[in-house]
Amino acid sequence: MAGNKGYLYTNGVISAISSKLLKKETFNKIIESTDLDNSISLLNNTTFVNGKKINSIFDLNNLLKIEEFKINEFLKKECPISEFVDYIDCINDYNNLNLFYKSILFKFNINEKNIIEGKCSILKIKECLTLNNFDGLNSKYIKELFEKISKIKNKQKDWVKIDYYFKSQCYKNLFNIVKNNKILLEILRNKIDFQNISLCLRVNNFDEFNNQFIENGILTLNFFENYFKSGKISVISKSNKVLDNLLKILKLNDKEKFDVLNKECNLIELKTLHNFNDNIESPIPFLKYYYRKILEIKNLRMIFSLKSNNLNSKIKDRFLEEN
Repeated sequence: MAGNKGYLYTNGVISAISSKLLKKETFNKIIESTDLDNSISLLNNTTFVNGKKINSIFDLNNLLKIEEFKINEFLKKECPISEFVDYIDCINDYNNLNLFYKSILFKFNINEKNIIEGKCSILKIKECLTLNNFDGLNSKYIKELFEKISKIKNKQKDWVKIDYYFKSQCYKNLFNIVKNNKILLEILRNKIDFQNISLCLRVNNFDEFNNQFIENGILTLNFFENYFKSGKISVISKSNKVLDNLLKILKLNDKEKFDVLNKECNLIELKTLHNFNDNIESPIPFLKYYYRKILEIKNLRMIFSLKSNNLNSKIKDRFLEEN
């Protein structure tokens, strides 16, 4: 990991490779092209393909998956703060546990080649799920998760509760990882607030909300209880622009709410990072590059998926921009 090399070294590397990220102008040309083959040709003329040639959507999807693996490897090799590596590893571990547990519960197959491992190997996760013994994963949060799940009688029918247990334990674990890092803690708390606001819009009443509330965000359970009772937003923070914008979603009409939510869930990290000075002797440049690369991959996957299904008209509305 690059912590020993220092921020100046790492951010020097970031400065060099950031220029290879696709510019908005390039995205616009690809979006505006009405022909799928021409769109692929435009992408082939960019630095994203790195000398490779894409001939089909299949080729593109393979390349996007390779890019996801590469950014994960880059994170582990060059990240200047160990907490961020642990943070991303933790998210991958819970996602993988959730996926493999579902595959057992609902009996479906998984393409393991597409899975990005965290600290827990896929082999170890499968072994622990098969033996129903999670000591080998060395995490009290994961043990607590499956102790809770074990008490549910009809697991297939009660999947909403199981999904909530996965989320809440993951966020507890993440909070423990980043609680002493101001930057990562603000990212996490904004993400938790987003989850709770999203939940608030999906459930019918406060009791239902209370059963799925995730702790450690900025917005308290009392805040949401007051919102369900009055329909009014009692407090809006003036110091957290990300939270301000999330709270404004509650005031939108139903169609707008969910359109904005779908975008905001992919932009929270970058918008949070804009609250901090972009200092070359800080982890901010690295963190911004990591999330911009993830955003680039998501945008390309979305654009070409819609194009391949003749849904060009929906692309601009779904395009993700951090500003």
